[in-house]
Amino acid sequence: MKESEMDFDAFEKLVQQKPYATLSPAEVEFVSQWVTSEQEYEYIRSSGEKLTQWFRINQVLGPDDQLQKRLQKQLRAVHKRESFFGKAIKVGAGYSLTAILFALAGWWLGQLRSNESTTRGLQTVYLKDTVFVKTKPDTVFLDKIIYRDRPFVLTVGAKKESEEDSKGAVKGVSMKEKELDDLLVSGSER
Repeated sequence: MKESEMDFDAFEKLVQQKPYATLSPAEVEFVSQWVTSEQEYEYIRSSGEKLTQWFRINQVLGPDDQLQKRLQKQLRAVHKRESFFGKAIKVGAGYSLTAILFALAGWWLGQLRSNESTTRGLQTVYLKDTVFVKTKPDTVFLDKIIYRDRPFVLTVGAKKESEEDSKGAVKGVSMKEKELDDLLVSGSER
């Protein structure tokens, strides 16, 4: 026990045994730790005596032997054991409700995402793809290329007009049909 508790126990014994007038000077100094005057000490002493008399007249009975048995019966009645099937149904219902809750949450989140995609606008991008079809040809063409010598004229001196023409637009070559046929001889010899 702590020292202060032992001091208070000694104070209680003094209050029960001696009135304030019969206390020695050392005891009065000890009692002054808890009370400030003689009247307060006497008031505590008289109230303690009254409480003791009241409990002698009005005895408080403790619990009887049958009380524990009655309380246990009441607790059993309150907490009846459920059957196995009753517990299984409660557990199954709990799992079912949880599954339904997750399904609804998933559906709701899916609805939110589908609304976002419709608000964005669709953009179609076409990519060009090359497809090579490899087939064997059914017709064989033999090309014969004939090279002919063609006269080439080289001019040494250049006129100013021709230089200006060459700096301008590129002019194409004009050929007659006969000359073109001669150049494009295909598969025949002359």
